Amino acid sequence: MEVAGSSPHECVVGSRRVPTAGCGSAPAPTASPDGTALTLDLAGMVVGCNHQEFNQGAPKPGASGAQATGHIDPSSGTYALDWFSKIKGGPFNGFTGMWHLTGTLKTA
Repeated sequence: MEVAGSSPHECVVGSRRVPTAGCGSAPAPTASPDGTALTLDLAGMVVGCNHQEFNQGAPKPGASGAQATGHIDPSSGTYALDWFSKIKGGPFNGFTGMWHLTGTLKTA
């Protein structure tokens, strides 16, 4: 993943399977719907900002901790998830990212 654009303040969000920012490697995201509850393993979620990358997944790669949780409408697949993730390293070291993700779950 690379931050695109000419502004030093542009940020991107992506997923990595290789080690990033000292957080180890992580598998691709996986979703576990159960009725109207939804749990998502986002251990490989990476944010790139100001030409630096840091993990904002839940849980952190190779660590225990809470996954992203939320609700899903089983008939339409629309969902909303929330999680918090402590930032390690870089200019945001020690801060906590608060995330809210919405979308539509499509099964393969």
